[in-house]
Amino acid sequence: MQKDLTVKEALFEAKKSLRKKDFLNAENLFMLILEADPNNFSAKKGLQKIKNREKDTTYSTSKKARLNPAPKELVDQCLEEFNSGNYGAAEKLSASVLNDYESVVISNVLGIVLHLQGKFGQAIEAFERAVKLQPGFADTWGNMARTLEALGRYQEGVNAARKAIELDPETASSHNNLASNLRGMGRAREAVKVLERALELSPNLPEAHNNLGNNWGDLGDLGRALESYEKAIHLSPDFHVAISNLLFTSFQIAEIPPQDNLIKAKNYGQVVANKVEKIYGHDDRKLKDKIRVGFVSGDFRSHPVGYFLEGFLKHIDFEKIEFLAYPSGGEEDALTERIKSYFLAWKPISGLSDREAASEVFRDQVDLLFDLSGHTRSNRLPLFAWKPAPIQVTWGGYFATTGLKEIDYILGNWEVTPPSEEHHFVEKVWRLPNNYFCFTEPDLNIKVESLPALVSGCVTYGCFNSLIKINENVIKTWAELLSRSPGSKLFLKTKQLETPAERDNIAKKFYKNGIGRERLILEGPSSRDQLLNSYNRVDIGLDPFPYPGGATTAEALWMGVPVITMKGSYFLSHVGESVITAAGCPQWVAYNESSYIEKALNLSSKPERLALIRNELRKNVLKSPLFDVSLFARDFQDVIHDMSAKLKR
Repeated sequence: MQKDLTVKEALFEAKKSLRKKDFLNAENLFMLILEADPNNFSAKKGLQKIKNREKDTTYSTSKKARLNPAPKELVDQCLEEFNSGNYGAAEKLSASVLNDYESVVISNVLGIVLHLQGKFGQAIEAFERAVKLQPGFADTWGNMARTLEALGRYQEGVNAARKAIELDPETASSHNNLASNLRGMGRAREAVKVLERALELSPNLPEAHNNLGNNWGDLGDLGRALESYEKAIHLSPDFHVAISNLLFTSFQIAEIPPQDNLIKAKNYGQVVANKVEKIYGHDDRKLKDKIRVGFVSGDFRSHPVGYFLEGFLKHIDFEKIEFLAYPSGGEEDALTERIKSYFLAWKPISGLSDREAASEVFRDQVDLLFDLSGHTRSNRLPLFAWKPAPIQVTWGGYFATTGLKEIDYILGNWEVTPPSEEHHFVEKVWRLPNNYFCFTEPDLNIKVESLPALVSGCVTYGCFNSLIKINENVIKTWAELLSRSPGSKLFLKTKQLETPAERDNIAKKFYKNGIGRERLILEGPSSRDQLLNSYNRVDIGLDPFPYPGGATTAEALWMGVPVITMKGSYFLSHVGESVITAAGCPQWVAYNESSYIEKALNLSSKPERLALIRNELRKNVLKSPLFDVSLFARDFQDVIHDMSAKLKR
C-alpha cells in the first residue's frame, strides 16, 4: 500500500479511474489495495471487471490492429536492427513504422530499445501502447515490469510482473522481473522464493542466478550469494555483472584471503578487456590551460558518494580545473540538482554501450577520468578498459582493487592503503595526505538530545548499517556484549528490516547466541531526517566488521554518538578506523573482538562521562578533517595537479 494513500482513499481513486476508463491505473490501485488487504471484496470485484473487459476487448482490439497491421518486412527490419544492437536505428525505424501501423511486436521493440538507452519514461509509453493493442500479451507486461524497476516504481513493477505471470506462468524471465521489483521494495526473502521458481522453469538462466545472489546478499547470507554468482558465471563466463557482484561480496568475507580476491579481480579485468576492439591512444594529446576531469558514477544523488562530492566541489578552484559528469544511473534527486552547476557538462551514459560511452569521454578530451563506483551497483568499469582518458583513477565508491590494468591509480591514504598492502591492488596506490574522503554536514536542523541512558536507566547500543554487513561473527560479538551489559538493548535500523520475516530472522540469530527478542529494537528504513533523529535513541554505536560503515559512522558521530569500530587488515576493513581516526577519536578503534567489547563496556559503565562526550562530539568532529571539506578540496586539487604533471604540456 502506498504510504500516502489509505485503503479507503485508494479504493476511491481506483473506482474513479475505472469510470474514466483508465484501466491501467485502476488495476494498479486495486492490486495495491490487495497488497495491504488481501480479502478486500471491492478490490477483487474491480479487478474482475477489468479482466472481463480484457476478455471482451482482446479480440476486437486484435481485429482493429489487423485492419492496419505493420507489413512483415517492416517488422523484420525492426527486429534485425534490434538483434544487431543498433538501438538508435531500431528506435527511429520502430517509431516511424508506428506512425502508420499498429504492431504489438514493434511497440515492444521500441520500448526495449528506449529502455536500453535509458529513456525509461518513453519506454513505458511504448509498452502502454502495446497493452492497449493487446492486453493479453504477456511479454509486454514483463518488459514493462523491468522498466518500472529501473524507475524505482517497484510496486507497479510487481503488479506488471504478476500480470505477465498470470498470462504466461511458464516464463522464467517474468519471475526474474518480479523478484527484482520485490528486492527493490526490501522483500528479499520473498524474491528468493520467486527466483527458485524461475530456476525450476529455466535452470540455466544466468540472470536469475545472479539475481538470486543479490537477494541472498541482501539477507546477509554471503555464502549462498557467492554460490549463485558462481553458477551464473559458469553458465556465462563473460557475464561481467555477475563477476562484479562476486567481487563485491568476496571482499566482505574475512576468511577469503586478499590474494584470492586479487585473482578474481584480474579475471574480471581480462573479461572486460577481451570485449575491447582497440584501446584509445593519447600520445598526441597535450594538456590545456584547464585540467579536464571526468567523474563516472551511478551515485550523483543522496548517497554517500553524493554527500562527499557536494561538500568539497564548492571549494574547488575552477580557474584551473573543470569537471565533467558522466552519470551511469537513472536516479536523480534534490542533491543531483544542487551539484549539477559545478560541472562543465552533464552527460548521462546509462543508455550508451561501453564503446559509445568511451568514445564520448575521448571526444571530450578528458585528462583524468575518475571511477566513483568500483564494483557497486550501476558501475561502468568496462568503459575504462577502452582507456578513453590518458590517466584513469578509482576512488570513493568502492574499497578494493577494480582488477582493470587500464586504471592507473587507486586513491587512498596512509590508513586505508598502507605500504604493506600495496600488493592487494592491480592499480598503483596514490595517497591523499589527510583523510580518504570528507563528509558534508547534513543541511538539517536536528538537535543532539540528552543521553538516552540517563532517562531509560539502561544503555542502548545501535547500528544502522545494512544487514549485509552483520555476519555471524558480528552477531556473536554483539551478543556477548549484551550479555555482559545487563538491561542493555541493541537498536538495528535498515532497509531489510522493513518486513516482519526479516525482523524474525535476525531475532532468531541473536536468540541462538543467548539474546532474547526483548533486548532488540528492530526497525525498517525512513527518510534521512528521521534516520538521523533516531540516533537520539542510541547511546553507543557499534560498527560491523570486516565491512564497516563509512557515511553511516560519520552520521552517528555528527549526532553525538560515539562508535566502536574494528581495525582491519585490507582496504575495505580499514574504512571504519579511517573515519574514526579522522574524527579525532582513535581510542574507539579496537584490535580484536575482546578489545571491541571492553571498549563498549568501558563507555557504557560511565554514563555521566558518556553524556559529556555526547554534548561535545558534534562540535569536535565538525572541526576535524572528517568534516573539513575545504582541506579535502585542497588535497584533492593537489592530487589532480600532481597526476596531470605526467601529461605533455
